[in-house]
Amino acid sequence: MKQGKISWKRVFILLGALVGICLIASVALFIFGRPVADALRARLWKTDPKLAAQVAHQMIDYDLPPAYQELKFLDMGSSADTVMIANLEQPADFILITQVPDGILATEYQTGVEEKWSREISEHHYDTHTVSTQAVTVRGLPTTLRIMEGTDENGRPIRQGVCMFTGKSGDVLLVLVAGQDTWDQTMVEQFLQSIR
Repeated sequence: MKQGKISWKRVFILLGALVGICLIASVALFIFGRPVADALRARLWKTDPKLAAQVAHQMIDYDLPPAYQELKFLDMGSSADTVMIANLEQPADFILITQVPDGILATEYQTGVEEKWSREISEHHYDTHTVSTQAVTVRGLPTTLRIMEGTDENGRPIRQGVCMFTGKSGDVLLVLVAGQDTWDQTMVEQFLQSIR
């Protein structure tokens, strides 16, 4: 081969190899991505009701609904800012409280954050969409409760109530999750009213 002349055969082989590698990587990520992410996330959740309650009450104060108990928190090493409050009678029904970066509340990004963060919680995955919104008051200030419906990772029909508001030490995202057959609107309203 003369110097300076392009070997198109080699270029096509190289491009084919790169496309093949990208295709294999994409398939591997599709197959193993979620289980690996779930396993990593599961290691960060610490089941300790007493510590979970302390973490939650650093963000907001509230009255626990009947049958609910602070269960676990997301331990990120230097900080813990996410708590799961589980329904002890219906373990797939729970309340999630998480600190969010300040500056999202009441911006054009709020809806996207609420919808995105409510789809992957602990080991749960949800395929949901907003069906309605409701004006509510939390900690004396107006906010919007987004009602979402869809299914969980097992195909169970679920409903979520999602809202953001200012907590004791910054902005908070609240996600209430229950089966469509176990959703208790009165409990949701009472819990929101109890937040202080």
